[in-house]
Amino acid sequence: MFFHKGLMFNFRHSKGIISLTLKKFWVKGYFWMNENAMKKQQSYKNHKRIDPIYHYLMLPLSLVILGLAMYLAFEKTIVEGLFYLLLGLAMSLAILKLRFYPRVLQNRLIRTEMRLRYHEITGKNFQEWEEKLTLEQIIALRFAGDAELEELTQLSIDEKLSPQQIKERIKVWNSDTYRV
Repeated sequence: MFFHKGLMFNFRHSKGIISLTLKKFWVKGYFWMNENAMKKQQSYKNHKRIDPIYHYLMLPLSLVILGLAMYLAFEKTIVEGLFYLLLGLAMSLAILKLRFYPRVLQNRLIRTEMRLRYHEITGKNFQEWEEKLTLEQIIALRFAGDAELEELTQLSIDEKLSPQQIKERIKVWNSDTYRV
C-alpha cells in the first residue's frame, strides 16, 4: 500500500492476479485539482492542467485493453475474437468520449463568456470578431486581462496570431483554474 497526492493505492496479489484498489482518503475541492496549484498565480508557464486519473490511469488502461482485445481477436475463434475486439473498441471509445463531451461544453461556455466579457468591457458585440477568430484563439484570449482584451483581439485578427503567440503577449494574466 502506498499514498500519492491524496490517493491510497492498495495492491493485492492472489493466485497470480494482481488487483488495484484506489481509494480517495482526503480531497478538498474537485477530485482532480491540486489545491496548491489553484492558489498559485496562474501564468503562461503554468496554465496547462492534467487530470491524473484520466491521463495517467484511464487513457493508458484503455490502450492496454484495446491492445489486449486485438491480441485476443487473433488468438480466439472468429466469434470470440470479434466479441473481444468490439468490446475493447467500445470501452476505448467510451473513455475517449468521456473526455470529449465536457470539452465541447466548456468550449461553448468559453464562447458565451467571451461574448459577455467583451461586451461588458467595450460595449461592442463580440460575435463580429468571433467569426474571424478560431476557437483556439478565443480560448487563448480569455486569459487576457480586461485592459488588453480589445487590443489583443484586434492584433489576433490582423496578425493572425496563433494561440501560443496570443498567450505569450498577455501582460496581465486572467486565471482559469477550472478548465482541465
